[in-house]
Amino acid sequence: MTSTHAHTITTRVCAAALLGVGILSGCASSSKAEPKAPVTLMTSPAHRLVGEWMQTDEKGVKTVASVITVTSAKSALREVMFPGAPHEMTNMYHMDGDSMVLTHYCAIGNQPRMKAKLGNANQLDFQFESVTNQSPADQEYMGRCVMTFKDADTIDVDWTSYKNGKESSHTPFHLTRKR
Repeated sequence: MTSTHAHTITTRVCAAALLGVGILSGCASSSKAEPKAPVTLMTSPAHRLVGEWMQTDEKGVKTVASVITVTSAKSALREVMFPGAPHEMTNMYHMDGDSMVLTHYCAIGNQPRMKAKLGNANQLDFQFESVTNQSPADQEYMGRCVMTFKDADTIDVDWTSYKNGKESSHTPFHLTRKR
């Protein structure tokens, strides 16, 4: 092999290597998205829940239906439903990866756990995962909760109860933010 021929091969190999580095780094920079920030409770739709929420009964009387506060160093929301009533209940919300988890501490004594995949900014659709303290085994439990954000001050919430694994009832609430 002549020195000219060896130089040409070396030049081509170096050019190919540089081109390869350029292509690879170009691919890396063009396909490399900014690291996605983890979804936190305060960047999820749930942060819109914080506040006092009113409901209007069939007689037109407004009462506090729900009080939602941030707790645990902004990693969870605590909801008190029907504060002060004999059937007062608590819901706890927190993130689990890109899903939001809801544990409902029901007045009947069980604690269903539901999970909603995030993606729709106007709705949280919590689906049944499990229930603790279900006694007797055929006891009714809340198995789904759909929250639809109508606007910043209006939420429709539809709770679905299940018994023996089958849907048994719906309890809808139309809530407005207390001003």
